[in-house]
Amino acid sequence: MSSMEPGPSTGDHPLPVVAQAPFYAVHPRTDCPHVESNVAPLPEAGLDASAPCSTCQDPTENWVFCSRYINGDMAQHMGETGHKVALSFADMSVWCDGCDSYISHEVVRPAKRAAYRSKFGEDFPENSEDAENSAAR
Repeated sequence: MSSMEPGPSTGDHPLPVVAQAPFYAVHPRTDCPHVESNVAPLPEAGLDASAPCSTCQDPTENWVFCSRYINGDMAQHMGETGHKVALSFADMSVWCDGCDSYISHEVVRPAKRAAYRSKFGEDFPENSEDAENSAAR
């Protein structure tokens, strides 16, 4: 079936066939050499997942540990300070700029839990950390 032919239908309306695109699974590293020296303890006040970027005040796609990615603030901050690890408030992923990879490490779990609680008002699902660790192996 070509991409121009109709695909399966919903009632009287055929659905178009979309060209097959590859999908890639993200496998976070568990052996990041930068995480222990680049992650500070949680502040006593915790984390505020709705806080804007401290550099440009943009409130979207916030990151912690190193500012944010929008407007290049996170990359600039990492370049100026040597910080390498950032936690996304958008999806609770952790990125290491030094490894150029997402990471999964016990050192970042307190921050992930605090950010999740701030964003969703409930505890981070413990089984999701088990799933993340299984996928990272």
